[in-house]
Amino acid sequence: MHRFRGLLWVALCGMALLGPAWVPGRAVASAPESVYFVGNSLTWDSRPHLLPGLAEDAGLTLETGFFIRANSSLAQSWEARDTIGNVESTHPSMVAGLSEPWDAVVFQPHNGRLFEPNLANLGNDRDSILNMIALFEANNGGPAETYYLHEAWLDRNTIGAGMWESIVDPLNDETPFVRSEQYLNELADQLRDALPGRTFEFIPTARVFEAVYDAILNDGTYNMDDPIDVLFRDRLHANNQWGRPIAMWTTFATLTGVPASSIPSEATIREDYLNEQAIKAIIDDVVFGSAPDPLVPEPTTAALVIAAMGAGVLRRRARP
Repeated sequence: MHRFRGLLWVALCGMALLGPAWVPGRAVASAPESVYFVGNSLTWDSRPHLLPGLAEDAGLTLETGFFIRANSSLAQSWEARDTIGNVESTHPSMVAGLSEPWDAVVFQPHNGRLFEPNLANLGNDRDSILNMIALFEANNGGPAETYYLHEAWLDRNTIGAGMWESIVDPLNDETPFVRSEQYLNELADQLRDALPGRTFEFIPTARVFEAVYDAILNDGTYNMDDPIDVLFRDRLHANNQWGRPIAMWTTFATLTGVPASSIPSEATIREDYLNEQAIKAIIDDVVFGSAPDPLVPEPTTAALVIAAMGAGVLRRRARP
């Protein structure tokens, strides 16, 4: 594990700006060096293929692999585990991917394909994850360091309407998949009960989307359009300019402990830069429980810091 380089990178950025470096709420020492994602198009919206580049910028090493099967429940993906999945997938099948050692494995629940059996419900979400973990552990002699549930955000018709906080009573194995805190907490609790000693955590993309939506809607300091159009490119999928980077920054901060606000800026104009830093502060508040002061300089001073640090540390990465 690269136990100290990530913290050193954050500290150097802070010193370069003549400001205090912020120590994240979860130590970077726990950052995985390899992560495998089992998911759908929302998982791909989180851009797992770009996470290694962010890790490199932070002085970390991160390898990612993924089984992506669009619009599929975890049960449908499990049934298709011997197939290649979408073209983005990194292995010939989920079985091949889970047969390799990974420090962390990420599962993203989703409703599923209406024309296939096994639409998501609490029971088959739990059982499918348990089957995937059993396959992984049988092939690798033990558990991953951490298993994650990757939250699926609400769609443009329901975000900000209270569904994330909604309660289903009773909540049982037959309850259809609900994009809610209650559903995912119950799923995590059942996984912990079934596999004591394993670590289950969340990648809080749904909570971040809710918080960003609320901030843009109610905070007049944002120079942004309707938050729906900021976050979404269609009914469910993330907008390319903001939604997908937000999902990526959230995933990266959660996995590595590196604050989103210290990720190199991709902004090319001042307004985008200020909006980006405000959004990254929201991500840090959700992921770590407190938002640090931004550690990345505004574009006018970025060139000076890059020159002072020998260039390359804060290089930008173009959006695909």
